[in-house]
Amino acid sequence: MWPYQHGIKRQPEFYNPPETGSTGFRISDRSNSMTEVLESLTADKVIDARGTACPGPLLEAKKAIGAVKVGQTMEIKSNDKGSRKDISAWAGKMGHEFLGLIEAEGHDRIFVRRKK
Repeated sequence: MWPYQHGIKRQPEFYNPPETGSTGFRISDRSNSMTEVLESLTADKVIDARGTACPGPLLEAKKAIGAVKVGQTMEIKSNDKGSRKDISAWAGKMGHEFLGLIEAEGHDRIFVRRKK
């Protein structure tokens, strides 16, 4: 019956948002900290799709995900700006985890974790 129960919009019982500031980071620090995490991440599979136009990087990612074990991470290098949205949407649709991206010199480093 959630999200509306008896005409009142409410969160499910298990929803327990963290207190403001509980992470110790200001909102502006979160993106910097995530970038640091991604920069330190060693991908199990790296796909270099630089120089390929849309939908090339997405097709390369689709082909390569089969070689990545569940729980492992894949990095896609792409200089096609459309890949940012395409790979993020594809990962969510397929049940994988989009970890984020880092802007490198002339290309993006996009990270996806295989979930199933």
